[in-house]
Amino acid sequence: MPAARSQEQIVARLREVHADGKDLLAGQEEALLPALDFDHARPFLPSTVRRNRWRQQRDHESRARTYQVLAISEILNHRAAQARHAVAALAELAWLLGRDDVTAAMDTAGWLSCGAPRVKAFTDGFGWRFADTVEDLESRHMLIRMAAGQRCHPDGCRRGCADRHPASGQRGAAPTPRTPAHPKRRSTPPPSKNA
Repeated sequence: MPAARSQEQIVARLREVHADGKDLLAGQEEALLPALDFDHARPFLPSTVRRNRWRQQRDHESRARTYQVLAISEILNHRAAQARHAVAALAELAWLLGRDDVTAAMDTAGWLSCGAPRVKAFTDGFGWRFADTVEDLESRHMLIRMAAGQRCHPDGCRRGCADRHPASGQRGAAPTPRTPAHPKRRSTPPPSKNA
């Protein structure tokens, strides 16, 4: 079993996260900061946080399982920003657990479909269940397609995906033929007032 990270390694990682400025939704910090004891966390905490109120979290596996459920929920609901936050936290939790192989697989998986391929790489790396954690059969199939980098629905997205899909080369999924993309839009521009 890989060794968990030391307090000094976590502090260095947190400084690196702050320095690169890419943790816009704070998912990485949210995963890393609670792993620190108060003395190591103090430089990253607001001055109002006191020692007696700080609770270091050591069970990274339980936290990762919670973030996995959250990430899948956000992916299925097409909440890209929230999914990105949860997926970033998952990657840092894999790092905290000493699983550089899992973080590398997640990095390779890419961000298609709200990060579903990354969550799949995470669960595969840990040998955890993935799609069968979803009870609804349609949602389960949707998650499997998204994890493969495909559109959520074979006929196109009905929920407003904004991911780039290789099949279309366009942002978002094309509307189904039965449902116009913008039913209230005119097909021709309105007449000019000067005409």
